[in-house]
Parts: sequence; structure tokens; C-alpha cells
Amino acid sequence: MDWLTFLHSSDFLLDQPLLGPPDPPPELARLLLQAPYQAAEAVFDQAIEHQVDFVVLAGGLVDWLWSGPRGPLFLAEQFRQLEESGIAVYWAASACEDPQHWPRSVPLPANVHVFSSRQVQALAHRRHEKTVATVVGLSRREEQKLRAEAFRLREATPPVVAVVHASAQADALQQLGHHYWALGSQVQACTLYCHEQAARFCGSPQPRHFQHQRAGTCTLVHMTPAGDVACQELPTAAALYTQCVLRAEELEGESLESAFLEAVQTLEQTRQRRVPLLVRWLVRAAPGQMHRLWHPQGQRPLLERLWHWGGQLDPPIWTVELVPQEFSAPLPEALDSSPVLGRFQCHLAAAAEQRDVLSQALELAPDDQRPTLEQLLQSVHQASQRLGQEAQLLALDLLSKECRP
Repeated sequence: MDWLTFLHSSDFLLDQPLLGPPDPPPELARLLLQAPYQAAEAVFDQAIEHQVDFVVLAGGLVDWLWSGPRGPLFLAEQFRQLEESGIAVYWAASACEDPQHWPRSVPLPANVHVFSSRQVQALAHRRHEKTVATVVGLSRREEQKLRAEAFRLREATPPVVAVVHASAQADALQQLGHHYWALGSQVQACTLYCHEQAARFCGSPQPRHFQHQRAGTCTLVHMTPAGDVACQELPTAAALYTQCVLRAEELEGESLESAFLEAVQTLEQTRQRRVPLLVRWLVRAAPGQMHRLWHPQGQRPLLERLWHWGGQLDPPIWTVELVPQEFSAPLPEALDSSPVLGRFQCHLAAAAEQRDVLSQALELAPDDQRPTLEQLLQSVHQASQRLGQEAQLLALDLLSKECRP
């Protein structure tokens, strides 16, 4: 085997803008629409910068029925730039981008090889007329579970790189002995296994939600003559999501706004990448502030001030959402002594403990289990947050009446 370097990417989702607030300012609206294209362009820039042998695209790039002509025109231009650099593209399309329906008015350059959706194809990749790798792939016509056995090859020049847009089980893939599985269909990056062989979901080059902490990269793959595989994540995101906690139990009016301004300045000083930030604020508020923070009319003036402050930074820090949290202000003695409130507080503490256990499990979990745990944690958090906030306010109101003489 020769040395081989290629780039693996998928799930550009060019037709899907980023999660943002209702009625955002024009600058933020442009970012939400442009970021998927900017991140995809960064993928191709990384391929040219690292002078890779080829690029494998594991589907999910664009649904051109939703993107209109912009999506196909953008991809065709990026492919042409790779062609000028002598870089081939092996594309296993997903069901939403059926290559049979690619617009005829946007021809693909000769360096792009789109796999058939009828049967698995094996293509020889050549360098100076010598075959240095075999790329095997399948485009999808419908979303169904991957049948790994269909990728078995009788003869192939190693290394073998398989590419497909589908979910998969590590055991089934590993049995075939292919050196690298380039998988798509997940926004979050996830490695199924990586030793002498590897199988990996590279994730989307652009996060679209606060849960997507393992998105925003593409994967650079190095293969040595001895057959060893090494994967390197390269940054591509045009914007990043983050969550910040703001303690505001005792703040009102201008004091609350000053606390937000100070928090924005702290973010500016501590962020690691010079790209726009999209922020969800988890605000631990006192009872008197809950109405202002919950009600859209109460949030709007505060959001506009945050957009004004954050929009002046370079790159900007945009507030996307304000989420009131359970407040931790001390309770009056009369309420603290109530047995009803005591039981209620125990239930809240138990719910918080469950979230902590899931968070700790997520930190220690292997990559193939992280997506399931992340979804479970998010659903538990959202449900307990909504119920806890509403129940706590109602309980305080009822118990305060109960404890009056």
C-alpha cells in the first residue's frame, strides 16, 4: 500500500438554515441562511489546502427541491475548484438528492463520480496511472437500514474505502475488513471503531442546534503503507452554538441588562474560535422577573439590546434564545416549614439528580452511545424544566396563601 490522504464529509444540509429567534435582525438572518454554505465551502478549502488524494461525500448535501438552483450551482462550482487542483470526488448520494434528478442545466465536472443507486459500485482511484485505492459506494433511493453484506468485494486493490449515507452497526461493518467506512446521515460526529480499520460518521460541517456540540468539522483521513488509519477533525463551522448560565435572582431592570452585557464581554474574551457565536441564555431568575422573561413582549426589548451589543463585536455574538430557569432564592421560614413544600422540594431535587447522572454518563460514554444519551438528556431536561418552572411558581402561590393566618 502507498501513503493515502483523503477527506470525508457529509450532511451539508444546504437547504436547511440554522436555528434562530423569530424575526431576527437582518445581519443575524443572513448568517442563519449563509452559514451552511460557508461551512460547506470550508470543507472544500480544507481539501485543497491539505492536498488530499480525493474527497468522499457520504450524502445529505442538499435537497434541491427546497434549495432551488442555488444548491446545485454552489456544489458544481466547488467541484470545479477541486478539479483544478487535481482532486477527485466520490459521492454516495442520499435519498433526498437522487442523482437521477440532478438538474441537467448544471453539469457535473469530470472529477465527480456519483455512485449508482441500483447496486454497489467499486471504483479504482489512480495516482499517476497506478491504482492506489478502491472506493466502494452506493447512493440511496430510500431511507432503509444498510445491508453491509452488499459491500463485500471479491477482489480489490487495498486500501478499500466504503462510502454510504446510512445508519450502521459496527460489528457488521468490521466483518467485511474494509479499511475505512465513510458514513453519513448524522449531524453529530461519531466514531464506531478506529484501530487498524475505522468506521466514522463525520457529522455535519455546520451545527444547527445547541445540542450539536460534536458537529462543525470534516474528517481528514491518513493511511500509512502499513495499513494504519489515523483520523483528524478539521474545523469548518461558520458559526457555533453555546449555552451560558446567567444568575439573575436579585437583579431587576438596568441591573439585569448590565449583567447580560458583562456576560457578553466575558464570552468575547474567552471564546476559542473567531467565528460568530449563537447563544442560548439559561437565566436563573427571581419570581418578579419570570413574567418579563417568559412573555415574548417582555423579552423583545432585552433581545434587541443584546443584538445591538453583540452585533457590534467582530465576529458578532448573537443571542438566539432566553430560557428562564428554576430560581434558587431562599424561601420564607413559614414556607420552608410546610410539609407539602418539603415533599415538593424533594421531587425537584430528585429530578435534578437524574439530570446530573445522565450528564455524567454522557461524558464517559463511547462515541457510538453518545447520540442516544444526548437525545435522552435533552428530552428529560426540557420536560423537567417546563414542569418544574410552572409547578414551582404555582406551589409558591398556593402555599403562601396556605400559610397566611
